[in-house]
Amino acid sequence: MKKSWILIVAIALIVTTAAMLGACKPMFRTDVDYKVGVSQFLEHGALKEAGDGFTEELNRLMTEAGKSVDVVTRVAQGDQSNCTTIANAFVANKADLVLGIATPSAKALTAAAKDKNIPVLFTAVTDAVDAGMVASNEHPGGNVTGTSDINPIEKQIRLIKRLYEGQPSNAGKTLSKIGILYCNAEKNSIVQRDLAKTVCAEMGVELVEGGVNDANEIKSGFAKLRDCDAIYVPTDNIIANAIENVNTENIGSGYKKIIVCAENIPNMKAGIATYGVDYKLLGKMAAQMAFDILVNGKNPGDIPVQNLLASAPLTINLDKAQELGITIPDEVMAEYRAQAE
Repeated sequence: MKKSWILIVAIALIVTTAAMLGACKPMFRTDVDYKVGVSQFLEHGALKEAGDGFTEELNRLMTEAGKSVDVVTRVAQGDQSNCTTIANAFVANKADLVLGIATPSAKALTAAAKDKNIPVLFTAVTDAVDAGMVASNEHPGGNVTGTSDINPIEKQIRLIKRLYEGQPSNAGKTLSKIGILYCNAEKNSIVQRDLAKTVCAEMGVELVEGGVNDANEIKSGFAKLRDCDAIYVPTDNIIANAIENVNTENIGSGYKKIIVCAENIPNMKAGIATYGVDYKLLGKMAAQMAFDILVNGKNPGDIPVQNLLASAPLTINLDKAQELGITIPDEVMAEYRAQAE
């Protein structure tokens, strides 16, 4: 019996020691030229695309330059306190540069790296000025810059009008109400809501708000938009992460409305068509900034914030259109085909 207890205690000591050694293990490799920390707010399509684009491109650029880099990514699982914990860990482990993917992660890094002489980049952030991270897009100042996923909201809203009024069943009708489904807690979504509201006012269209607090309220959000002609979904992390629920609610509850999502990936699951931002390219653009800062010695505050407003192509989800019984107007299809020529 005594031997058994000795064995149990010995095993416990081994496990505890292993755990302590694991906890003390450095976050970054020590045999590289540069250590880069990436904080990603959620593990959904667009943000993952941005992260993949950043890591792939930065590794490529470093290899070509004969340099080495260790990129460590942590996902906050949509929790603000996790964003802060991750940011503090990167700073404590002396990252040479950090990247925040989405506004909550980027803001936490900005706060943690303040006065630490650590460059901060962001991507998949709609408005870094409004979020208080940079002084202006043209002249960011300080130690922060990055790439914005601001989307062509006016083109997207006007696309909704073309789709709605182009339906044979809507002949002679004019688009009058657009519903916007978004999360009240996301700053970037509030910015997009206000921009959409301005565009709709100019078009003489009413924008009906379907704000929700989390993904569990998508059903109630849809109920607010029951009388709308179509629905617009901005680049909202919470809604994008639950886009299957949006699709299920639209179809299963019999709404079957025209939906235009601001992002390509959610749009291919629940939307009809959009002018979407390429998040992988956004990540690659941020990687070029990181390379210029780390290798070429550029100051982050001197690098203008970049976006892809001028190069968002039209995409069409023909399968979803057919499933919902929606006709893609001829002039929209003609524009789509012309892109490939």
